[in-house]
Amino acid sequence: MLGLPTEETEADIRELMTFARRLGPTFAMFNVLTLYPGTALYADAAAKGLVTGDEWQRFAEAPTADFVQPIWDEHFTREELFAWQNHVYRSFYLRPGKVLQLAFSGGGLGRKIRAGFELLTQPLRSRA
Repeated sequence: MLGLPTEETEADIRELMTFARRLGPTFAMFNVLTLYPGTALYADAAAKGLVTGDEWQRFAEAPTADFVQPIWDEHFTREELFAWQNHVYRSFYLRPGKVLQLAFSGGGLGRKIRAGFELLTQPLRSRA
């Protein structure tokens, strides 16, 4: 999760990246925190003036495609947080070891290469 109130510096986000890699999961999701009414974080954000308190009510009354979910943007702008989200995804998935792991795991590239190799090495059967 990116954009938590405790993430105040780039070093905090880099720590998340290191932690995710150290855990070693096959897949990971990195989302920017969305503030929802009725939660403690929403109340904290309202107390700091980060949300007006009626964003979701206005959206519920008149939903629009351009609605922007409120986030904790005290330390980073919305643009910065989503740029960091992209960076964190890339840093997790675009490592040589991760690329190879995913390519040769279960239903990945490895399975397709093995199936293709088996097709190429099997004797041709007559079509009768």
